[in-house]
Amino acid sequence: MKKMAIASMTAMLAAATVAAGCSTKEGETPKPSGGQSAQPSTSASPQSAARKPGDLPLTNEQAELRIATYDNLYTPKSYAQNLPVFQEIEKRTNVKIKWEVFPAAQAQTVIDTMFAAGSNLPDIVFGANDIAKLNEGGQIHDLKPFIEKFAPNIQKLYKEMPMVRALTTDPNGAILSIPIVALSEDFRPTYLIRQDWLDKVGKKVPTTIDELVDVLKAFRDNDPNGNGQKDEIPLAFPPGFMDFIASSFDTHPRGNFYPDANGRIEYVPITDKYKEYIKFLNMLYTEKLMDPSFATSTNDKFNAMISGSVTGVAIQYMGNLVPFETSSKGQWTGFVFPKGPSGKAYAERVAPISGGAVITKQSKNPQLAVEFIDYIMATEDGKRFANWGMEGTSYKNENGKLSFTDYMLNNKEIPDPLRALGGNWNLPRVQALDTAKILNGEKVSKLNDELKKIMVDAYPASQIPMTKEEKASLNEGWADMETYKSEMVTKFIMGKANFDKDWDTYVSKMKQLGIEGKIKIEQGKYERYSKIMKGN
Repeated sequence: MKKMAIASMTAMLAAATVAAGCSTKEGETPKPSGGQSAQPSTSASPQSAARKPGDLPLTNEQAELRIATYDNLYTPKSYAQNLPVFQEIEKRTNVKIKWEVFPAAQAQTVIDTMFAAGSNLPDIVFGANDIAKLNEGGQIHDLKPFIEKFAPNIQKLYKEMPMVRALTTDPNGAILSIPIVALSEDFRPTYLIRQDWLDKVGKKVPTTIDELVDVLKAFRDNDPNGNGQKDEIPLAFPPGFMDFIASSFDTHPRGNFYPDANGRIEYVPITDKYKEYIKFLNMLYTEKLMDPSFATSTNDKFNAMISGSVTGVAIQYMGNLVPFETSSKGQWTGFVFPKGPSGKAYAERVAPISGGAVITKQSKNPQLAVEFIDYIMATEDGKRFANWGMEGTSYKNENGKLSFTDYMLNNKEIPDPLRALGGNWNLPRVQALDTAKILNGEKVSKLNDELKKIMVDAYPASQIPMTKEEKASLNEGWADMETYKSEMVTKFIMGKANFDKDWDTYVSKMKQLGIEGKIKIEQGKYERYSKIMKGN
């Protein structure tokens, strides 16, 4: 059952990885028109009298906040049922939550309709898609002045993790949303491999690309699954994971754009290093060492290859070690990205944010809304509620050492027991708990320690806020570029395009389609992002 628990919790954490008018209250400066927000009030109010920001309760007189978000995931327990975690949060903060929840699959439709109506908006909305558009329409607050005055714990988080601030600051310096922040290391992608297959073919865990190829050939040729058929697919990966192989080739294709050593943005898929990486994939494909259906693969197909014991090497999050063992009834271990032609490899630290909560201009108490988010997201209380749940139910505290109870480890009746209590909520939080390490222990911990040795920060090009003009210019013609690039990369991998004859033509065509103009836009975004990262 312990293995079932980690499978469930890995899924739930990954999923977390899925937001008119205005009023002026006494003591506030009237709000300007457009996307600007008024400065927060400095006058006395029920929550500010005789207390300072961060003190509990958040308000001396009980207040209510209306919160709209997509409902709880992986459990039938709804936020609207006043779950135990939020009952306790309400007691400590003296804030009553009025939930307005909707299914995750309908989130964008519901939120778009809500803001289009433009009246009777809740205080906090989590999950809005086009936050910049809401700001342009004057429907949400710039949270920066509120955070600076009333959110000491979020300010501390910004200092510890400047990337969080950089990725939520728009080109005009406004902070429009507060996200979920993932500090957990469960979701670091790497290579996972069948240890029992290695033992059967007499090979060791590879440390270089050449050793990896040698292992893949042994898996292809020696029937390690023992069914008497040559049906092994040595290497497979779910959609979106193939480009982690590039970690052995000094190239960063996952976001298309990446700064070189001199701070100049490159469009990675037309660089020489990327070409060498694609040549390697072509060799794997030609030698039948990788999934032949890579271009049309799905998560279901990938999972079937794991559970059906036809794949011996996979690229996935390291937290999947136990689920893989459960589904395949095999022995899995992990290894870091193998050294490539340069003798180096890297592991990319994924950008740590997802989702975002906005505070609407119709909120009667935006200060309290910010203080509430500061509490649930960035205080030690909030982190404990989000990651551990309820003391005595989901965890025990023995002299400051926390550990999960049987409710979490061996719960056969409640799907996703932590979420059933209200933890891992769909609101701003800091995901600080390494669930895989807790439930799987030494194997994942050792793998994570090895990954840390080669870790570099990702450059989150797609998550950097853009101006309206930048967004329009970047989107113009982008679909045609992306389609052409993807088609040509697939042709190169499958041998339908020739590297000597066709590569230069491919690069020239990308330039004709306007890729150099996109690089210029990305250069401006990078310089703005770098300035914030440096604290300017």
